[in-house]
Amino acid sequence: MAPSQLSLLILALLALISSTPLISANQPTIYETLEHFGLPVGIFPDNITSYTYDPTDGSLVVELKKHCGIEFDRFFQYGPKITGKINYGVLSEIIGVYAEAFGLLFNVDEIRVDVPAASNVYLKLGSHSETLITQTLDIKQFQTIHPCIEFPLTAGDHASKRISPLPITAE
Repeated sequence: MAPSQLSLLILALLALISSTPLISANQPTIYETLEHFGLPVGIFPDNITSYTYDPTDGSLVVELKKHCGIEFDRFFQYGPKITGKINYGVLSEIIGVYAEAFGLLFNVDEIRVDVPAASNVYLKLGSHSETLITQTLDIKQFQTIHPCIEFPLTAGDHASKRISPLPITAE
């Protein structure tokens, strides 16, 4: 191959590489992924910076700008990193999401909906080895993406509940 042909080939390859995006433009958003699995988009707040989903084992990692909270029928607190497993109609083995019950924050271990015609969101609160509380919430409040309230909050805004989640460990 002549040097001029080799130079043209190298330039063509460089042009092709530089025009190919490293991340697919067709990659769905986290909210599209939730919908694909039959889950409402509002279970996560609006301050997500990135997420990864591994289809081989269903693992999901969601990164937020910082920890924050959303007031549904129950107060939800989100850590800066949330992990779990996603399957159709259920997000399980969750770490990094807490919900208020009886004036305390508990780990949200599972979020489930009835599919295909979901009308409720079912929460399992506790630890990964034991469910302490189950709650049923109307799905309507989870159908839109909510802004996440950053901390610290002022007194009178359930501040005492937002200090830290109840530590639950299985022994």
